[in-house]
Amino acid sequence: TSAINCLNTDTVNITVNPQPVTNAGNNVSICAGFSSTIGGSPTGPAGSTYNWSPSTGLNSTTLANPTASPTATTNYTVIVTGVTTCSDTDFVTVTVNPNPIANAGTDITVCPGVNTTLNGTGGGTYNWSPSGSLSNPNISNPVASPTTSTTYTLIVTLNTCTDTDFISMTTLPLPAVSAGSDVSMCIGGSTTLSATGTGTFLWSPSTNLSCTTCSNPAANPTSTTNYTVTITDASTCTNTDVV
Repeated sequence: TSAINCLNTDTVNITVNPQPVTNAGNNVSICAGFSSTIGGSPTGPAGSTYNWSPSTGLNSTTLANPTASPTATTNYTVIVTGVTTCSDTDFVTVTVNPNPIANAGTDITVCPGVNTTLNGTGGGTYNWSPSGSLSNPNISNPVASPTTSTTYTLIVTLNTCTDTDFISMTTLPLPAVSAGSDVSMCIGGSTTLSATGTGTFLWSPSTNLSCTTCSNPAANPTSTTNYTVTITDASTCTNTDVV
């Protein structure tokens, strides 16, 4: 409208472009050294561009769903920009859990029939296998009673992260032992026992024996008696026989 009331018109169109709705995806937890895909599906309208930050641990900062492999817990921000330059922002946290360090202990040798306590460490939960010769495969220190040489596997789990270690338990052979042939004798008589084997000897009972730690003691029992000889080899494994 001019000063003398003359009129003229013109029009301007204001276009309201839709705002993209950004979705960075759910927070995730990974184990150290592992990775996870981040970003929702879909994260923005067709034709959108993506800008992730920081770039640390990402295989791309411009993908809708990059792979994240951070070495420490990281908060990632994604800015989604639509074809009309409108943008939106969202965040996602990638939590990095430390891996446990499993330690099944040092390899050991055992004598047959001897129970041995294993001593696993690493924290979290424990799982030993094979479990058949163990008192409890789900504790850190089960009692092992293998009949043959066995390698045990220990898996330690902490915050869903795992680590594995092994221990070999070698079962030694029993020492050979013989108490000799059975003997018949008259009351008041005496006989010499004759044990064989490699190691140290121990006879029992000691009644009416001239020696309990030699291989061939003289015996003069007054009644029928079962004498047991126990031999212990250099590995401290023992075996017995009876005459």
